[in-house]
Amino acid sequence: MTEDKLIELAKTYIGTPHINGGDIKGAGLDCCTLVTNFYAELGYKKIPVSFGYSADWYCRRNCKEILLPYLEKYFDKVASLLPGDLVSYRWGYSSYAHLSIYLGNRKFAHCDADDGCCITGADEPKFWDALGRSRITGYWRLKDGLFQRT
Repeated sequence: MTEDKLIELAKTYIGTPHINGGDIKGAGLDCCTLVTNFYAELGYKKIPVSFGYSADWYCRRNCKEILLPYLEKYFDKVASLLPGDLVSYRWGYSSYAHLSIYLGNRKFAHCDADDGCCITGADEPKFWDALGRSRITGYWRLKDGLFQRT
């Protein structure tokens, strides 16, 4: 997959608002459903998202890591990024509270409550905490053979 193709596809999501559990491009997505729709548009079978959660689940102490089982089921944790891989981020009390898609050239597609679906750079302030530490907790690549192109 070329970086240009990934960026062009990501641009078609810009302006879609953030809605928890939303699953319609243009009407509303969240970070997980952006990932599932994005991969589906690349020709992969759509990855099911079956967990429900509130908008503030990661703000509670001892919150359940609801994204981690999803990541471990469909993706392998990898040491370095290739275009099309996912990046996970810590937020609040969760180590896996947000996802983005790496587009290449230090650019990421993601969907958050502030901006909806957007393309941002690696130096975006929201990806760093108040102490200047990166919020990144992992890089993830779709498991080989799990979802073949349709």
